Amino acid sequence: MQQKQSAPNLPKNEKILLIQGITSVFHTPHIVEGETSSTGKTIKVEHKHKDKTSRLDTEKILTGDREIRRATTFKLYTPEEYRSKKKANYDPANGRNLQADNLEKSELPEPTHEPIEG
Repeated sequence: MQQKQSAPNLPKNEKILLIQGITSVFHTPHIVEGETSSTGKTIKVEHKHKDKTSRLDTEKILTGDREIRRATTFKLYTPEEYRSKKKANYDPANGRNLQADNLEKSELPEPTHEPIEG
């Protein structure tokens, strides 16, 4: 039986930007900041709009997968992914995401980490 190998260079004690959203509903995605643990195995992140903290699997996030805590979804932030989420959640009723196509890369924060191959 093969054992799962973990990524050897997980970031330790580093800030990491994530996209936080709500599962299966129209919403406005938010960019939130987490911090990796001293071992690099988990990311501690505070939920936007709630007094709640979650621990996420660093390797899962960095390989491009998502983590779901109750109805809250977390994914690694990249400008392309953020624009895609904004565009997918276009809401014509109030126009809150009308600017998604016009978001310039320079207007968005630089990603803290690039996805790795898992």
